[in-house]
Amino acid sequence: MAVGFLALAGYVVYLQRTIPKIGYVKTGVLVEKYKGMADASKELEKKMEKWQANVDTLEMNYQKSVDGYNGKYARLSAKERTELKFMIDRQERTISEYVQNIERQASEENVKLTKGVLAQLNTYIKKYAEQEKFDMIYGLTTEGNILYGKEALDVTDKILTGANNEYTGK
Repeated sequence: MAVGFLALAGYVVYLQRTIPKIGYVKTGVLVEKYKGMADASKELEKKMEKWQANVDTLEMNYQKSVDGYNGKYARLSAKERTELKFMIDRQERTISEYVQNIERQASEENVKLTKGVLAQLNTYIKKYAEQEKFDMIYGLTTEGNILYGKEALDVTDKILTGANNEYTGK
């Protein structure tokens, strides 16, 4: 009887060591609710507000130039009209180039901030997996990497709570 019990206990230990511990994370939920992502989004919003204020100023100055040109048009010589029209066209190009530049900068900044957030989360996920002795944690995405997973394997909330606590220093 004792031999049978020892054999059963040995088999259970064997199974625990050979069956991998697997979990998955809902990556969209994790990124969306991660406090680091909220802070990164706020940082980008502040920059975009500043850039938009600059665009508004450029557009206001451009409109003043157009209004001034239209108001003086009848009194201007052909040479003055040409010079003012050239200046106004240059202002318009400057605005267009600035808008294109800030759109590019915003896109680059978004990529940079997102990469930073994902690096933070990946570092925490690795730490969590090692502490909890996971062999693998999958990422559940809208692209369909995992089509089904038992809720018991979902570690999203645990990782989100831990990552947010670590981020805020709790």
